[in-house]
Formats: sequence, structure tokens, C-alpha cells
Amino acid sequence: MNKVKEKLKNEKVIKMIYYILIAVLAFFIIFNTKIDNMDEIWNFSFAKNIINGLVPYKDFNVIVTPLSMYLNGLLLMINSNLLTFRIIYFIYYVVI
Repeated sequence: MNKVKEKLKNEKVIKMIYYILIAVLAFFIIFNTKIDNMDEIWNFSFAKNIINGLVPYKDFNVIVTPLSMYLNGLLLMINSNLLTFRIIYFIYYVVI
């Protein structure tokens, strides 16, 4: 019985190490990317427009559905800069 418990404990530790490694890898990929990707700047500006009180499809045009813009806008209310935006996307990436 103790061997089974020990094996389960070892599997949990291995899974935890796996998820931590994926999170560290995602962190370095997201935060070391240059700002040459225009989608990132567009998404940031759409979320910033929502914070400033503009309404999607009425005050500014978007192609995608605005759910992610509203979520990003809520979190960008804390600190509205691109670093905060990248932290939000890091959290999205790790959760997914």
C-alpha cells in the first residue's frame, strides 16, 4: 500500500515539474518576443479603447469578437501598458 502511495506522489511531483517547465518556457517565449507582431499592438489598442469608454463596432472597427478585448480591458485597468498586456497573455497561455 505504501508503494502505491509513493508512486502516486512521485507522479504528482513529475506532473508539477512538467507544468512548471512549460510555464517557464512560455514566460521566456512571450517576454523575449520583439514588438514586431502587429496583432499584439492591435489587441492592446482595442482593449485600451474599451478602457477609455469606446464601444466596439460603434466607435472603432474590429474583425474578431470583443470578448477577449473586454477581459483584457478589465485587467489593463490595473496598469495600462504593454508589459501588463504581455503578463495577461502569459496567464492565458499557461491556463490553456
